[in-house]
Amino acid sequence: MTPKLFYGLTVVAALSLAAAGTTYYSTRTWAPNTSQGDPLFPGLSTAAGKVAAVTVQQGSETITIARNGDVWGIKDRAGWPANAEEVREVLVGLTQMQIIEEKTRNEARYKLLHLEDPASDDAQSKLVRLDDASGNAIATVVLGKIKFGVLGPGRNGTYVRKPDNAQTWLVSGSMDAPVDVRGWAQKAIFEIQKDDVAQIRISHPGDEDIVLARGEGEDADIALANIPEGSKLRQDADIGFIATALAQLELWDVKKRDEVAGDPDSAIISEIITKGGLTVFVNMIASEGDDHWVTVEAQGVGEVKPAADEINARADGWVFKIQSYKAESFKKRLSDLTEEDKPESDS
Repeated sequence: MTPKLFYGLTVVAALSLAAAGTTYYSTRTWAPNTSQGDPLFPGLSTAAGKVAAVTVQQGSETITIARNGDVWGIKDRAGWPANAEEVREVLVGLTQMQIIEEKTRNEARYKLLHLEDPASDDAQSKLVRLDDASGNAIATVVLGKIKFGVLGPGRNGTYVRKPDNAQTWLVSGSMDAPVDVRGWAQKAIFEIQKDDVAQIRISHPGDEDIVLARGEGEDADIALANIPEGSKLRQDADIGFIATALAQLELWDVKKRDEVAGDPDSAIISEIITKGGLTVFVNMIASEGDDHWVTVEAQGVGEVKPAADEINARADGWVFKIQSYKAESFKKRLSDLTEEDKPESDS
């Protein structure tokens, strides 16, 4: 997110607050006489451009999104690019929150509002902190339960408190502040349109390859090209689903390559070739339980070289966790897709 975009954000937020009759600009804390319509964080609209990091904590999970120049990255994942729109939504959400009414000061009742200690093991609350480049807090809040429709259809409220203040409040607005990597990350590793796939080869060490290929003709579907003699395609072998799963890959987590142990010699290698000649290799280097980790590399010359270079620039040095259902497509063997072709018996 560029400084210009941040400036635009602050102007929009300031106008919104002004329209509500808000004139607080002197302090970031809740004054004793805070009343309905006051901003949750007076002055945040003018300080938003100074935000250099957003940290969210829930239970044992903590994630920090930090700005490097004009680029936001996930600090906990070696700076993997974050979605700037997600950051903007948090900043706008906090800037536009206004006090609706005062709630309990009794700590024993915090849990009812999902405002218990965010660091507790079973916390339903979330701590959100905005820091400047020097690590100084610009705004810190504990987010609790959302009260849907409290201001009318589609206009929600949220229970909140400050960590160092016993008072709780119901404020206008609601927002998502994810604590998982996927909630913040730029998710796309690569995307190839299904109709642009010409061939897919899945190679298992010590087993026969699976070859999916598109037939002749503009409207030809992709099909299993190497059905063994005496066998036929299983009725439940969804070849189209496999092709789509492999051609459009998003991450669920991401780490540097040396952070995930794997055996390259036992990797399942999927080779995806487009009609234009772009080749993408997806190597499943580790798979255990719901954790399936892949590396990605692309090759291409001529018109597809820029696409290959873009994929390599994004994926080089990283390993990606993918969804389990997509991993199952990678793990398919030829025997999973075919069965013995028995002749029909006479009745």
